[in-house]
Amino acid sequence: MIFIKNLKVFNCSISESFHWSKLPKLKEKMSEEKFIFNSYADLHSADLSYADLSYANLGYANLSSADLSSADLRSANLRSADLRSADLRSADLGYANLSYANLSYADLHSANLSYADLHYANLGYAKLKPIDDKEVIIKDFMSVCGLGSYNRQTLIFDTNIGIVLQCGCFYGTEKAFKEQVKETHKGTNYEKEYLEMLKLAHIRFQR
Repeated sequence: MIFIKNLKVFNCSISESFHWSKLPKLKEKMSEEKFIFNSYADLHSADLSYADLSYANLGYANLSSADLSSADLRSANLRSADLRSADLRSADLGYANLSYANLSYADLHSANLSYADLHYANLGYAKLKPIDDKEVIIKDFMSVCGLGSYNRQTLIFDTNIGIVLQCGCFYGTEKAFKEQVKETHKGTNYEKEYLEMLKLAHIRFQR
């Protein structure tokens, strides 16, 4: 069920789906009003770019091939959502629940995944921001929390160009990460923590 200023627009349940193309004006409202989705919404190929979906309940939703570029998905429930081939460029997924979500072939170029719950998520063949004009495609990933001076979450990706990391404002290759760590934390326990983390990543990815 979707509400705009407490006005019921239409129902959405497991047995009753809707097609976004039938509601061309709803997207305009989304930038101004808050609304609630029930789980299992069928939003295949929907244009939700720049939409405010923070805290939205999109668990089990079909968002395959949807345009979610620059969407605000902070703290959204996307558990088990189908996000295959979704456009998530520059989307804010901070603290979102993406556990069991299917993000295969999704475009995550410049997406914010800080503290997102990615337990059992499928990121196979998803794309990250290019590095040195080289396309970056995810093969596997791991997440580590509580290390470093700010106890940040570090996302470590096994990609077609090697290991790529996202930690705070840092995004880049393993080599660049090591250089940054040595420059910032040389001789401290933080340096040891990050270097040991990389050793664990090599074991995880069998590199």
